[in-house]
Amino acid sequence: MQSADTLYLEFEAQRETLEERWSLPWYSDRQKEPLWSGPAVKVASGLTGEVLDGLIERLLDHTSFALQGIALYLIAERERSGFRAQVRRSLDHPSLHVRALGAVAIGQLRDAEGMERLLDSKDSEHPEVKKAIVDTLRSSGDTRSIPLLARWVGRIGEDDELRRKACEALGGIGDAAAMPVLARVIEDDTASQEVRGGAACAVGQIGGPDAQRLLLRGLRSGSAKTVGIVTDALMARHDPRLPARLIAMIADKASGGRPAALSALVRTGDAQVLSSVTDGLTDEDPKLRAVACGLLVELEGRNAATRLVAHLADQDAEVRTAALAAYGRSTEQDFSATEGNLDAAVARATEHAAKRHESEASEGA
Repeated sequence: MQSADTLYLEFEAQRETLEERWSLPWYSDRQKEPLWSGPAVKVASGLTGEVLDGLIERLLDHTSFALQGIALYLIAERERSGFRAQVRRSLDHPSLHVRALGAVAIGQLRDAEGMERLLDSKDSEHPEVKKAIVDTLRSSGDTRSIPLLARWVGRIGEDDELRRKACEALGGIGDAAAMPVLARVIEDDTASQEVRGGAACAVGQIGGPDAQRLLLRGLRSGSAKTVGIVTDALMARHDPRLPARLIAMIADKASGGRPAALSALVRTGDAQVLSSVTDGLTDEDPKLRAVACGLLVELEGRNAATRLVAHLADQDAEVRTAALAAYGRSTEQDFSATEGNLDAAVARATEHAAKRHESEASEGA
């Protein structure tokens, strides 16, 4: 077994390289082997007792953020509870990498005093550190973290990945106190799909009558994006009534969410999907007809081409555009219409369809 002194000198000799190649251990280095799988870290992780503690002490005393970060990684991995005070102090370190690893170590050590520090984290903290804090709070399951997590979930301009992680944490904790902020995020058209989807999934995880009502309200919103993310959440909950709800929405002529409901129904894989899309092709609502053209290709692939030809002559330009794109996908041809040149593109597609029909007829003769 290598001594603590030998390993320390090895790390010290690699200090500049470690700092240049540095990445937090939960992120992979796409160009090189991650430093965390290097031989020195592997050997250090296998140390025990006083030898391990001696190495950690020396690394923590070094001025390099990389060596201090490795020390915190070893503390967390090997759960060296004797270093709790040093881990708490790492939260005040100028390096975001050290602070992030300190937050992770607090969770691994189940340090109550350290958790109090995390619960008092500021909005001005670096997003990477906040992500580490969120992961630790999620693992703890402590309901006291709900106000902080809810604040970061609902904070406009916050890092999207952080907001999504905070949603996941709230869902994992499973307390209904998080429902108000999650509801606001689901209905916020300015939030990213990633964040809104995370909020909807969190609501589904929390469960209960309030969660069901909130998701169904989103389903009836008429917004294509909202209907989509809520459908995913209801599918994750294995709601057996979801297809019937969507079919009812499609049938409601007064609903503005019919196209979104039809798209969502296709994702459920329900037995009535094809008949609903077929009905949508001849519906009086041009938006529904346009959506149905695209969905038909998803369901039938190349076999959709023949049925799409009639819709190239639809009286509505939006439907003709959708039918043109769908016909091109089904035949693997490019009929792209330049601005103001839709009629010419449709004419090319119609001519292609006629030749295709003649070819198929001659082959069948």
